[in-house]
Order: sequence, then structure tokens, then C-alpha cells
Amino acid sequence: MNLKDKFTLETYTFKHYCSLTYDEKCLVLESRNKNKKWMLQQDEITLESHLKWIDSLKNDDTKLNYLVYKDNIPFIAISYHDIDEKEAYWGYFLINENYKSEVLKIEKIIIELAFEHLSLDRLLCINDSKNHVIKIHEFFGFKILRKEIHNNQEYTVMSLEKEKK
Repeated sequence: MNLKDKFTLETYTFKHYCSLTYDEKCLVLESRNKNKKWMLQQDEITLESHLKWIDSLKNDDTKLNYLVYKDNIPFIAISYHDIDEKEAYWGYFLINENYKSEVLKIEKIIIELAFEHLSLDRLLCINDSKNHVIKIHEFFGFKILRKEIHNNQEYTVMSLEKEKK
């Protein structure tokens, strides 16, 4: 499976940001700016900087970003970043609220993708400590590592270790 392309897992189609159309890139930008209150990078992102950033992903093996489709409708954007041989950070933001019920299913697939296809040993995430998504991560076995302060807000860093076989 080429992870820098388009692929399907179960009923979801993952489309790498570098393969997106202009309209899809604009959709992702709109969602990034709409969800920035939950992100470390809270400045408004311009179209120009967004397009340059997507272009930079072509040669960056430390990041994988996808727009995910269900029923041919884009509903969630996911990212793996700071990828190395053993671990990566990850995150997502919902684009289409009509697909909220898919979050648990897609998180399970995101974890499987990290451990089975990226061969990582550990998956990390950082979220605003007030974000309800922390409970979802705990449901999947993520443990709280530490709290950090960014932008005068408290963030929770969580980790999930790959099960040893």
C-alpha cells in the first residue's frame, strides 16, 4: 500500500493531501481554521501558506495527512506527524458533523494503520485538556503521559503502546 497516495481500508477512502484537488485543499483549510481552538497552532492559516505546506508534504517522510471519505463524502482529516522509526504523533478533526458516529470506527483504523502499516511501537497525541476526545482516546487504551501549557492553555499528552505479540 502506497501511503502517499489514495487507498481504501474497510469502508473508508484515504486520500493523501498531495493528491487532493484544489477544492479539497480549500475544504481542509477551512476546517483547519475552524478547528484551530483545539490545536497548538492557533493563528489563522492563509490559503497561500496552506498550499505551500501541502506541497512540502511530498518530500517529508515525517508527516502523513489524509482527507478521509465515507460514501464519497469527505468527513474527517487525519494526520500523523513527527514520524520516526518507533513513534509518531497523530490527530484528527471532523469536517462533516453528520459523520460523528464514525469517529470510534475511524480511530480504531487510525491506530491499526500506525501499528500495522507504519510499523510504529508507540502512538502519541496532544489535545486541549478540555477536549472530550481524551475520553475516546482512553477508551482505546491511551494513557496520560503529562500535561503541558501552550498558548496559556493546558494540553494533555497521551500515549498508546503497540501490544507485544
